[in-house]
Amino acid sequence: MDSSTAEQMWLLTSRMAAEAKEQGMDVSQIFALLRNAKSILNEARLDKHVHRELVTRAENLINEVQRDIFIAAAPLGKGFEEKWEALVKKALMGERIGEFPFSEVRYYPSIPKEGGWVRLALKDKLSMAKVKELARAHSLGYKADEKGHAVLTGDRDSLRKALRVISKYYSGA
Repeated sequence: MDSSTAEQMWLLTSRMAAEAKEQGMDVSQIFALLRNAKSILNEARLDKHVHRELVTRAENLINEVQRDIFIAAAPLGKGFEEKWEALVKKALMGERIGEFPFSEVRYYPSIPKEGGWVRLALKDKLSMAKVKELARAHSLGYKADEKGHAVLTGDRDSLRKALRVISKYYSGA
């Protein structure tokens, strides 16, 4: 299976798991495996040196998830199984299910490595000047971040108190 087929199988399997959950089946552990498979597929897109190995690992996880879903969804009857087996066959034959949601890596160099912190999106009603004022009032550190964000740092209780005040700027109250 190539990476695009594996991505389509992941998409199909996540939809299958969602339907099983909507039908009342306990598939909570399955979503953790799907997240792992998605992370591996994302990594495969970025690292061409180990691409084949990563796609194989993702395929194995996806197959395990499908097996677990079919077992958990057995009480739903043959209709569920037949529907999804037909869709799996189509996806394996190369039919496109949808767009695989690639997750970009979010690394913010200005975020502190230790201690409490929160990253805020600055809005029309919440300017950097207001953030500085609130940070000083709650004994917090502050720093302007790229792309219209601010970072507040400090102890958790002070951050919590400041966020209660700041939340009013986001809710429009």
